[in-house]
Amino acid sequence: PGAVLIQASRGGIVDEAALAKHLQTGHIGGAAIDVYSNEPPASDNPLLALQGDAARRLLFTPHIAGVTRQATTFLCRSAWRNVERVLIENEPPLDRAY
Repeated sequence: PGAVLIQASRGGIVDEAALAKHLQTGHIGGAAIDVYSNEPPASDNPLLALQGDAARRLLFTPHIAGVTRQATTFLCRSAWRNVERVLIENEPPLDRAY
């Protein structure tokens, strides 16, 4: 009953219907959700239907867990490194997932 689930990885990893059930029964003490199976969450998402105590033990954030000073610094440095590789070194970018 004291466990708290923090979901900030990838949508679809957590079974949202099962999580809603366990919040309702008190098996899970609480949850903080930053990513969802479908974004934005559909109106029929079982987590959105929670009421009372179960709803009070649930925190939604709008997919912002990765927005930190460190993440922003890393993103800027990585982007600049790729600009240097392409324009100065005539090499492909380090991360080709664009």
